[in-house]
Amino acid sequence: MALSSLAHERYFQHARKKQLPPLTPYFKRLDGETRWQHMTPLLYPTKGLLDLREVPVSAEAFKYWLTAFVQRLSGQVTERDLRFMEERSAYYPCDDDGLVNFALPLSIGDPALLAKQISRFRRIYEQEGLHGLRQLTYALKESLTGPAEQVASTRAAAHLGMLFRGADGTADAAGQPLDQTPQWVNAYVALEMTDALRRRYRFVHGQRVDIVEDCARLAAFVSYFEAKPEMQVNPVGDFFMRMGHDVRSMATGARALDWSWLRSVRAYAQLPIAQAFGVKQATVDLVLNDSLVEIKPVRNVMVPGSADQLLASYLLYSFHYPEHEIADLRWYLGRHATWVSASITEIRAAFPVRAFAELLWNTTESFLMRAQKVDFENFCYHRRHVAGTDAWRMEDQLHSLQRRYERGGRIGATRIAPQRQVPHVVTSVVADPENAGFSPAVQRQAEARAIEQIWAQQYEEWQTALHHQYASLCAWKDEWRAFVERL
Repeated sequence: MALSSLAHERYFQHARKKQLPPLTPYFKRLDGETRWQHMTPLLYPTKGLLDLREVPVSAEAFKYWLTAFVQRLSGQVTERDLRFMEERSAYYPCDDDGLVNFALPLSIGDPALLAKQISRFRRIYEQEGLHGLRQLTYALKESLTGPAEQVASTRAAAHLGMLFRGADGTADAAGQPLDQTPQWVNAYVALEMTDALRRRYRFVHGQRVDIVEDCARLAAFVSYFEAKPEMQVNPVGDFFMRMGHDVRSMATGARALDWSWLRSVRAYAQLPIAQAFGVKQATVDLVLNDSLVEIKPVRNVMVPGSADQLLASYLLYSFHYPEHEIADLRWYLGRHATWVSASITEIRAAFPVRAFAELLWNTTESFLMRAQKVDFENFCYHRRHVAGTDAWRMEDQLHSLQRRYERGGRIGATRIAPQRQVPHVVTSVVADPENAGFSPAVQRQAEARAIEQIWAQQYEEWQTALHHQYASLCAWKDEWRAFVERL
């Protein structure tokens, strides 16, 4: 998961505005322009090509393309744990068997071996069904993550050599230990989106293939699980063609840049401590040479908290990888095809980095202690207020988008008409057609009971998440304090 929510929380932003100076002045374009947020030209706007819900999907698709592109330039395959690779604990259309709920070990560093592994897993799935594939996968996971001399089952031992070419079941053909060789990839992506996955790694290894629309398909798959219900996309009609056109335009800008400085790539480095700050399975987008990079395929990143997020990402990365010294922080602005950077030396010389790190931790700890004391009544009051505000905001955005299309003569280019009347998000999920014959008062009572049941479940899930986050915070506390003292 990306770190877009890190340091954006209201409780942190409220405290940092009172105690710390802004970070914006430290960022500049590579030509030295400091007023970059106003001076950088927008080269690749959507121009009405995408609707409001599709822009985040396009942004995610461009990230997938750019990470593959820089790996291709450097000759290094370093990406691990991308969002489309993750196991999901939810239902996905056209996947009645539940393939999305577990992952398969694949060797993404070798296209030929990758094709062999996918074919073998597919054959097992066709012959033995989901149960046979799941049992083999669990046995392989125990074998690959445990000591090399221990194999979870006889059946797993028989497949290790076939899947990873190790004569003795402990190493692959290149001599790499098995626990370092495979990457766990969502089983649905591996078996049902095989062509997209294989083309991606053929592209990374230098072959001439187009992966733009594949990236759009993978991003649409991810958005189904991670977007809010009102922002989920339905890939119909020319969706992938329009999405591919938008991503391809930003890719053109990226290809036109000078990449001769690129020597090393690290994609999606994991940051386990981010769980303490409420971000599960967090990763940084890219580390290119000694630059920590956040990919922003948007018009303007200087919304409140964007610079704070990048500095917080740097602190978390330095915490886990102290041997890799970062020299500067960078944004790559996809629609501008330009870099914006800030020198760590300059920030350390004039900005209170230690105070920033302490404030990030202390505000998170204070919030968690307060939030765990919130009772169900106050939770319901807050949810109703947020839901109503979100509904009005969504309706305003959609009306604004349609007015722009009407002025530009492009009405009908997207599926705006069915979305004009945005239902209230509180009642839309509980409306029951069977209650249509009752009086309005009875219908409102039924809706209130249904809403209370939904919010009771959300309250329990929220409190459980808070307890887990607080436990993670306590577990990392001593190490974080020692890290802050060294800043």
